[in-house]
Amino acid sequence: MLNFRVRNGTALGVALFLAACGGGGGGSVSGPPSITANVQISWDANREAAVNRVGGGYKVYFGRTAGFSIAGANVVDVPYVSGPTAPTTTTLTLSSGDNFIKVIAYSDLSPSGSATSSETKVSVPFGAKP
Repeated sequence: MLNFRVRNGTALGVALFLAACGGGGGGSVSGPPSITANVQISWDANREAAVNRVGGGYKVYFGRTAGFSIAGANVVDVPYVSGPTAPTTTTLTLSSGDNFIKVIAYSDLSPSGSATSSETKVSVPFGAKP
C-alpha cells in the first residue's frame, strides 16, 4: 500500500511556483487569469524489491475531477534509476483550481502496477500573483 502525501509548507520545502499563462492572438479573456503551479509531491517508498530495480518505479496520475479514472489521465513516470530505491518525489505542473493525484508502484513483474493510492486534492489558487 502506498501512503501518498503532498509536501507543502516551508517546513517540508514545497516548491510552489505560480505563473500566469497568457493567450496568444486577439480576443478577450474572461474570468481570472490561468495560473499554473509547479508542485513537488512525494510518497512513502514501496519496499517490494521489484519496484526498486530496473523495470520498476512509480506512475503519478493527475486529473481535474475527484474520483477520476487513471485510464486516459495525465501521467508522469518516475522510474527506478539507481541506488537502493526508486525515487519517491516528482514535480507536477498543475492548473489553477482543484487537482487530484493518485500514485501506483509498478515493476517488470507487474507492469500495470499496484492498486492506486488514496486520492489527494491539491488546490492552486485563482488570481494569485506569479
